[in-house]
Amino acid sequence: MGLKDKNINKSKQEKERKFMNKKILTLALGGIFAVGVAFGSFGLINAKVFAADNNAAKKSAVVAEKGEKEDKEDINLSKANVKISQEGAKNIALSSQKDAKVLEVELEDEDGTIVYGVEVQTAQKKYDIKIDANTGKILKSEADDEKEDKIENESKNTNDRDDINEEVEE
Repeated sequence: MGLKDKNINKSKQEKERKFMNKKILTLALGGIFAVGVAFGSFGLINAKVFAADNNAAKKSAVVAEKGEKEDKEDINLSKANVKISQEGAKNIALSSQKDAKVLEVELEDEDGTIVYGVEVQTAQKKYDIKIDANTGKILKSEADDEKEDKIENESKNTNDRDDINEEVEE
């Protein structure tokens, strides 16, 4: 082997070594980049989770506050001095509707007046009856008939469609 061949072999080896060094460096940098991206993504995910937890905490606080207000109202109503008992309110409601059955009785505050809200069921309809908790007077009695509501809504929708058809035909 001549001097020229030895120099060619050395230069080939150096080129190969430089190429291998570049390959190793590229792989190392790529790995570092990948690890950085992974940790960065993990940080973003944690930030989103923290933000979601923070929003959930705020919502929970609002719900708890509403619940406290409702509880205070219930406490106020339960401490209210009323002359008519719950049984008395049931009897008044039943006397206003023949053959009715009491479904529910609640002490309520209607615009500053303490009333019993009594829900009764007859063979035909449900009624919501409001009875003044101090006088025993029936303040309001409303039929809760879902069928009538549906018929009213259907007739309104039919009339609306007729109006649209008339406008199109003209």
